[in-house]
Amino acid sequence: MLRLSPWIWDNVKFMVWWHVVSACLVALLLARLWRLGGGLRVVSVAAFVVLTFSGALDLWRVASRAITLPIILPDGEAFAEQIRASTPPRAVVLHAPTYASEVYLAGRRTVMGYPGHTWSQGLEVGTREEDVKRIYAGAPDARALLDGYGVDYVLVGPHERALEGFREEAFAGFPSPPSRAATRSNRVR
Repeated sequence: MLRLSPWIWDNVKFMVWWHVVSACLVALLLARLWRLGGGLRVVSVAAFVVLTFSGALDLWRVASRAITLPIILPDGEAFAEQIRASTPPRAVVLHAPTYASEVYLAGRRTVMGYPGHTWSQGLEVGTREEDVKRIYAGAPDARALLDGYGVDYVLVGPHERALEGFREEAFAGFPSPPSRAATRSNRVR
């Protein structure tokens, strides 16, 4: 198997080109079956209907919103706007390393993005993931880690509370956020 990206699912983008080529090959096959006539015309029409219907069914499921896979929910978009409004543009915000953080929509810098994305792009993150967990767990060197990464704000919300070893009391000394930034049990401190 040929791997062009470290994470195998990043290779899906190359499958689009195979789909284009195979669609042409299938069209040629259906045309040849049609030209041979007889019962093969029925096979050609049936295959064309099945192939078209399967694609139409997939499109209908998306268009009818039968399948919804939101990355960030609408209230997360509102929270991202609150982060934007209450933090300076070049602020560094610490948050849980998840793919669904509102911080990404806010356009603020972060200590670490989602590990699956950073790894698949070949970025070396060193000990950042462990350091983030240590900060949220209230390790003795948490303040030094925050200073070392230049963290201006710490997000404490559902994703952060789900981190292994999270301790709420580790953030007791931080200033309280503005009231508008306290929705969805998230807080920017």
